[in-house]
Amino acid sequence: MSILKIAKSTLLLGLMLVGGAACCSKNVSIPSIKYSKPVSADQAVVYVQQFIQVEDMPIPMQYTGTGFGIYHDMGTTYVLTAGHLCTGLGNHPLTGEAPPPYTTAFVLKDRMGTDFPAELVAMDEENDLCLLKTENRLRITKISKHEPEVGDSIHYSGYPTGLFLPEGGLNYFDGRFSGKDKDGNHLYGLPVTSGASGSPVYNSKGEVVGMISAVMVEFHHMALGTGRSNILGFINSTKE
Repeated sequence: MSILKIAKSTLLLGLMLVGGAACCSKNVSIPSIKYSKPVSADQAVVYVQQFIQVEDMPIPMQYTGTGFGIYHDMGTTYVLTAGHLCTGLGNHPLTGEAPPPYTTAFVLKDRMGTDFPAELVAMDEENDLCLLKTENRLRITKISKHEPEVGDSIHYSGYPTGLFLPEGGLNYFDGRFSGKDKDGNHLYGLPVTSGASGSPVYNSKGEVVGMISAVMVEFHHMALGTGRSNILGFINSTKE
């Protein structure tokens, strides 16, 4: 999981409205999609792997994170994860040199360890969102109809540090909702580290209220997330 720079973290905190920002979600409707027997968000979690095969490199590089099934279309399952898990290789950070030719492949692993090939559907780099699909029927969850309130108990489940526990294992974490900025970005009091990107943040009903995007460099118990309003807007845009 990429770490946001200190400047961005500071900006988010500066914009945070403790009493609650103007809620842009009032104009965003739940997508007109059929949730087929949705389950609690933790039950819909998948392990996301991106394999990058660089020219002449026999062993592919592997990037891992977390995702969750969000809706079905017949036998296809659409999975939401963090945008930075889907970007592939970027230019050299010092020289700006373009990366060598490479190919990417996505694989989703369910909680029992079964692999499912997936492909990229859409990305929203600004809100750090990525939609993948697999031609398989996986579990899905649903998005809450309501924003969390400051101080609400929240939870997330995923694979921080890339630790995958086979035979149904999963990592669970609890915390509090700290607030949001005017753009719908969330701040959580949750323990987060690399690999947790794309994990669903959910309420006591198991409904998604946001998604883990990054961790504070200075304090790994403060996490930044993409809020439900931005998630809904992204999903709606992919359905148009």
